[in-house]
Amino acid sequence: MPLVMCPISQHAQTSPDTMAYMTVTRSYTYAELHHRVGQWVQVLERHKIASGQRIGLYLPLMEETPLILWALIRLGTVVFPLNPALPWNAALDFFIKGEVKSLIGVFSAISGVKQSSMHFLELEELQKELGPASGSTALISTDQWASMILTSGSSGTPKIAVHSYGNHLYNALGVTQRIPLASSDRWWLSLPIYHVGGWGVLFRTFLAGAAVVLTGKKTFSEVIPFFRISHVSWVPTQLIRFLSQNNNPFYLKAVVLGGALCPQELYQKALKIKVPVYLTYGLTEMSSQVTISDLGVFNQGRVLSNREILCTKEGDIKVKGASLFQGYFDRGQCCLTLDEAGWYATGDQGSLDSEGNLRVIGRKDQLFISGGENIQPEEIEQALLSLPGIEHAIVVPIPHPEFGERPAAFIQLSSGQAIDTIKIQNSLSSRLPSFKIPDHFWPWPEDLMTGVKPSRARLKQLAETKFL
Repeated sequence: MPLVMCPISQHAQTSPDTMAYMTVTRSYTYAELHHRVGQWVQVLERHKIASGQRIGLYLPLMEETPLILWALIRLGTVVFPLNPALPWNAALDFFIKGEVKSLIGVFSAISGVKQSSMHFLELEELQKELGPASGSTALISTDQWASMILTSGSSGTPKIAVHSYGNHLYNALGVTQRIPLASSDRWWLSLPIYHVGGWGVLFRTFLAGAAVVLTGKKTFSEVIPFFRISHVSWVPTQLIRFLSQNNNPFYLKAVVLGGALCPQELYQKALKIKVPVYLTYGLTEMSSQVTISDLGVFNQGRVLSNREILCTKEGDIKVKGASLFQGYFDRGQCCLTLDEAGWYATGDQGSLDSEGNLRVIGRKDQLFISGGENIQPEEIEQALLSLPGIEHAIVVPIPHPEFGERPAAFIQLSSGQAIDTIKIQNSLSSRLPSFKIPDHFWPWPEDLMTGVKPSRARLKQLAETKFL
């Protein structure tokens, strides 16, 4: 059971006055952050929180959230954060499925919340208990389970992915070897901690001795220059919004882009104003990034250290390595399915060039056939996102009496714009063959986003209801 020092504890000894964590209300040096996390450790210990327990978090991303998360890691617990926008009954079902012992959150406004047998810990009450901390050095086992994170569920019901501390550690080490991160740098925590990308930001930043920045709901032009942000992890929609508001890269050294395929026109637009975009390929099951591109090269890049990647002759992407998760948690068991050579099948399709650069095509289970032609929804979505004013796009198949299935799209436009089907179809005609141009365009459902990725399964059901 290899033990490593908590990076916050380590930097508190070697560089105590270096900035570690910044919010809109206060900032913490590594010495102060180490002390604050220690305070939370002692509070949680008083409530019988101990190693091996599964602890649920039902918290918004606020100043104390990363501190509580890291205190739970130090205690050796398994942290299961859920999106607080998820309806309580749905969240409770996931917590029960994850066999959670205790819950930390803001529960006072939820009717009947404490009817479950779980141990409920109210954030406001816990904060009143914060007091002096011992400040002892913290050692963490790389083998211990650290997190339970829901997969995106974009194709169906989300699964509970279990990661060890070592999975997150080795993923972060691979990223920081490819993208330099100095102690003076600042990484904006713009992804939630119920998503593996949020954990990636915390791990790689604290390992490097740099600063995590948490800002709340602020605009790009407010946050980046004020906090002198150097690194961000975004999905393409966030990059679209940034470019619509700014033509200045400010202090950005690296925009790590993932979560969906990036349109080439968007990528070129960013590079034109010197926004340093690194394209990536990653998945929850690999604790975040697997590959990262070189700056200025439009592909998903080369594999990072501590992991391996393989593309079969059929185009299936498989992965393995130290960042591969422990498996899916179900009915008290953690199950991991690998092939005979130890490879994990991602369900994605792509290819590797002669230099080992990955090019992702899309999800194998999303491909459908229309009139004998293969249609990959992600290709159409990239074309849609390259059009001005479109911020979100998801393409789903709908029934058709002649062709079997045809593509239809749900799109989110910039504020104040209305959908003009003919205009969009004409714009796509120079980017796609005619059989790939959607027949219908519908507005983006307002309540769709409950995570980083929208639910394709739900949109497909919604589309089908329009033809009943």
